[in-house]
Amino acid sequence: MLTILRIVLVSFIALAAGCTPRFLNPPMAKESILAKPAIVGSWRCDHAGAEEPVAFTAAEDPDLAAAELKGIYKLTVTFSPGKDAAAKPSSTGEFLAAFTDIAGHTIVTLTSDSRAIEKGAGKSGMLTTSTYIIARVAFTGPDSFTFEQLSDSWLDELLKKDDAALPHAHQDEGGLIVTASTQQVRDFFTKHAGEADAWKPAVVWTRSPAK
Repeated sequence: MLTILRIVLVSFIALAAGCTPRFLNPPMAKESILAKPAIVGSWRCDHAGAEEPVAFTAAEDPDLAAAELKGIYKLTVTFSPGKDAAAKPSSTGEFLAAFTDIAGHTIVTLTSDSRAIEKGAGKSGMLTTSTYIIARVAFTGPDSFTFEQLSDSWLDELLKKDDAALPHAHQDEGGLIVTASTQQVRDFFTKHAGEADAWKPAVVWTRSPAK
């Protein structure tokens, strides 16, 4: 389990552009994290809700040894205040990303960097449960990759048919929390990662030219 990824997921909901299942545990242990140096840099995504390119950098933490952060990246995104620009300044969210390979597919977990929670985007208080968002990514070249969120409707339907397919709990407000262990989550995606219906439509991210 990625114990170093202590998170308070709040503002990534805006970045991900919609509801998504939340997991208490990631689908990889530390030893199965894959380094993805190609992800480092600035990227644009028309659907991300960011007024500036998002940026991936190597994660840093003065309290952790470099080996503990190997293969973990920080995602920084600036959210636009939209029509309330005069009253509300832009807010920044920082998130941690880790990649792994499951059944031939690249899976990424995204979590909120708890130390960045006071920077604005994390002040909404929407969610304080430590959780992970899971998506499938595919690098389509040195300057682009696709991002597919796990489909909440697909998972809901699957669990209606087979409640034991993945340990989970329903929150009072109707949200779904997957309580499965890391190995159970990995086993689940080993079975389903290749199913097209398990993922939302792909969003393309393209590298921003260096300024």
